[in-house]
Amino acid sequence: MYRSKLDGNKYALKEIDLTFMPEKDKKNANNEVQFLRVLKGPTIVTFYESFTSDNKIYIVMEYAIRGNLDSAIQQKI
Repeated sequence: MYRSKLDGNKYALKEIDLTFMPEKDKKNANNEVQFLRVLKGPTIVTFYESFTSDNKIYIVMEYAIRGNLDSAIQQKI
């Protein structure tokens, strides 16, 4: 989670380190970004943007205030 200095909102930030990844995995990471970019729906976490820096991909997404799906499932079990 990070808080934007521009608008003060909370966002989820996923970091993918490409440094030691095989080329196939790097391609899969880039495909993930493209996939997230087109997914839309009321039950899907919103994708805002992605960028690369220092051989890492950063994916900025909606911050899920109630946690992740795994935690929700574990609480119901």
